[in-house]
Parts: sequence; C-alpha cells; structure tokens
Amino acid sequence: MSLPLKVRLSIRQTWDPSDSPSQKALKKLQETLGRPITCEPDWAVLHASLSKSYTSDAAQLVADTAAYIQSWARAAQDVFDDPDAGEALANKMLEAMDESGVNSLQLSVEMASSNSPQTKWDTDRARFVLLLPKGEPPHNLAAAVPSFRSQIMSAFDEAKTEVDAADRDEWADVSVPVAAPTTAATTAAATRTVPVREEVEPSYLPDVNTLPRPDELLLKPPYHLHITQGSAITIECSHSPSLSFLEAYFKKWCRTNNHRTDRPPMVHVSLSQSPFGLGPLHDTLTLEIPRDHYSGLPPQLSMPIVLHLVESVLGYRLVFSNASSWQYRRDTPLKKM
Repeated sequence: MSLPLKVRLSIRQTWDPSDSPSQKALKKLQETLGRPITCEPDWAVLHASLSKSYTSDAAQLVADTAAYIQSWARAAQDVFDDPDAGEALANKMLEAMDESGVNSLQLSVEMASSNSPQTKWDTDRARFVLLLPKGEPPHNLAAAVPSFRSQIMSAFDEAKTEVDAADRDEWADVSVPVAAPTTAATTAAATRTVPVREEVEPSYLPDVNTLPRPDELLLKPPYHLHITQGSAITIECSHSPSLSFLEAYFKKWCRTNNHRTDRPPMVHVSLSQSPFGLGPLHDTLTLEIPRDHYSGLPPQLSMPIVLHLVESVLGYRLVFSNASSWQYRRDTPLKKM
C-alpha cells in the first residue's frame, strides 16, 4: 500500500536522519549495550492501523511513533544504567540473545490491544516489542518512560530474582547484636514513626519536533478559559471551537440598533486569530459596544449570559474569580456534533 506524501516526507525528515532524537537515543543505548540495535517500523501497517486517529495531520503519526521509540530507548537506558540491577538485566538479555544466535537487538513496533503503550520481551525471537496504543496519543509521549521502565525491568524476572537473592545472602552473614533490656523509654522510641521521603519518578520534557501543531495540540483537554470585564468583555480560551461557538451564539441573538438606518448590531463580536500554528486557531473573543454608534449613554454589557453559557452550556468549571475576572477549566473533551 502506497503511503501518503505527507507521511513519506515526515519519515524522511523525522525518522530517517541519524541526528533525529529517536535515532540518537537508540545510538546511545547501543553504545551502552555494546550491541547493534535495529528498529525498522512497518509504516504501511502502522498507517493502516492508526490513520483514523490522524485524519487532520497524517504526518503526525510518524512523529508520534518516533517519540514513542525515543521514550522506549530512554527507559531502557535508565534500566541498564541502574547501579543495582542494570548489569544483571543487561547480562540476562545478552545471554538470551546469544542462546538464540542473535547478535543485534531488535525493537519491533506493533499495535497494542489497549489504549496504553506497552513493551515486552519476545522470548522466541529474543527481541523487544513496542506496542503502540490505539486512539489519540497524549500530549507528552515522554510520559510513557516510567511505564516502559517498569515493564523492561520485569521482562527479566530471573535476573531480578538473582539480585534479590544475592542481597539476602549478604544480609544472612550479618550478626545481630544482643538486644538491650526493653524499657518504657526504648519502647516509645521504637514505636515513634519516622517519616520516609518517597522518591518522585522523574519526568522528561518532550521533543518539540514530536508535538503536533498548536491548532491540533489545543484540541485536547484540559481547556483553559479566562474572562475579563472592562470597557469590553474579553474571553481568552485555549479551545478554539469554544470561542467559535460563543461567537456564533452572540451574533445570532444580538439585537440591532434601531436608532440607525443601517441597523447595525448593538454589540461588536470579534474573534482574534492566534499568532501560533498553521491552521485556523482563534484564542480571543471580544464583546464590545461601539460607543460611536450612540449619541447618548450606550447600553451596558451584562456578564450573566456569558457566565451561563460558559458554565452551563459548555461545562467549564470555575477555578478562580474576583471583581472583574473569571478563570475556568474543563478536563473532558468537547467535540462537534
């Protein structure tokens, strides 16, 4: 099956270059293991399986796949660099490769049966398999590094068991001193709880080349909406369709100025184009009464209708407000009918 032109161009620009982030991550892992690493995604199969999730930008499929491969290589690097279990795990993997007569570590890219990315060890072929999730990927694909790391660690349970057994053998030779007589003071000290600081799993910044353009990125929640009231009402929102909906509603139901022969709308409703992105992306909606259309005192803009539409119709949740501003957030997606 022939790939679309955008996909072929993205492969040449995002995946093929030796200095691309994913290729550099695989090369670094290769230097750590001392074995060649091969990864040749079947782009035709991946496009056939995932094209429905990339209808607006088919080229992003290649960027996301490359980002998942980079995250896998980063996770494997962390595992094999681990001072405690890394060497044992690497030896276990290399032994499995030698037993199968495989010199090069292969990373096969296939489809997962769930919506979560996974990796596993293929014992029959002595290779790792990277399973790409179905559906739309998250913003930051580097967030998959911790799960990849734990899955790679558990891929060689025998090696981990050997490390744990060695630790137990070392502790078996340690002599335990005779306990001193127990008193009320020592009992109280022993039962006193000492807080233990939990280690936080590190996060990784995504590569900017793997992220979708702003008009696609901002279609995914969370959505942020900010309203300010002054001489005009200004609504800023990260979700462009929400602003387009509000613009259409206000323009449909805005009264006309009957004191003028041309009967212009009483409120000037305008959308502002975002300076970022390639496709249509609006980030600001302004509601303003044109004061030059009135000889006397112009009517006032009322906030309740705006707040009602944002809260009750669009389902945004208020997170902060003061006398002249309101900040909202929505964590579930909004889609057109």
